[in-house]
Amino acid sequence: MTDFQAGIVRAPVITTFLQVWSRLFIVWGIVDMYPHVAQSPTYSSMLVAYGCSEVIRYLYFALSLSGYVLGVLNWLRYNAFFILYPMGISSEYWQMWKAYRSAQKLDWQYQFPVIFHLLVWPPSESFVVFFSEYQRLISKVLIF
Repeated sequence: MTDFQAGIVRAPVITTFLQVWSRLFIVWGIVDMYPHVAQSPTYSSMLVAYGCSEVIRYLYFALSLSGYVLGVLNWLRYNAFFILYPMGISSEYWQMWKAYRSAQKLDWQYQFPVIFHLLVWPPSESFVVFFSEYQRLISKVLIF
């Protein structure tokens, strides 16, 4: 049983899958295969976006399970993505682009996964961003 099915979180399985897959692909499919991409400042910005979003998310979940959520944490949970998601997504995309430039020097089997993800990344990550906005609107946690 997933956290969504148990009612602990409201994120559907597809949204969670896209977020987890993006991180696994970047870490194991890109950085592990092309370690030079981790020397880019965008790698650091990606880690900052990941770290901040996870701290906010899990602190929110832990406190909400106990029945107590701070107002500022609630606001961050539904509004920090305006900054963190574009920062993380653009950093991930840049990592893939740098990997693609290196993969061009190798055989096609190295290029195909990177090209595939370069093509599907914008629409799939757009879905995640729009779903986050939807969650924010239905929770009525507005920006100001």
